[in-house]
Amino acid sequence: MDLTDVEAELKAKGLLLTPQRRAIVEFLCSTHSHPTAAQVHEATGAGALSTVYNTLTLLQELGRLHELPQPGGESRFDPNMAPHHHLRCMDCSRLHDVPMNAVTLTTQVDHRTARVTLEGHCPDGCASV
Repeated sequence: MDLTDVEAELKAKGLLLTPQRRAIVEFLCSTHSHPTAAQVHEATGAGALSTVYNTLTLLQELGRLHELPQPGGESRFDPNMAPHHHLRCMDCSRLHDVPMNAVTLTTQVDHRTARVTLEGHCPDGCASV
């Protein structure tokens, strides 16, 4: 995600890059942690939590963000729009990006798109939770 591109897209839609939206986009550009909306809110202080949710929804509509629903928990958000998989740590629940070429899948289903989340353990042993 690029702040300048997001600003241009918002402007083209007649929307402003408010200070709250700027803080959220800058945070998402700076992290690989797949944060929840609450974590984005805590990290940015971007007004009400509803402002964060509205901005995350807007970024999804612009094709700048993926929502990653989590079993039994809050969704996480991923600004990495390049094709990739995820590994969810079974100890700390952190998500790690896994390059597409690191996993070979053979399926018998006919879907246009699919997301794969692997389960395993953090490569660093959950040192930086």
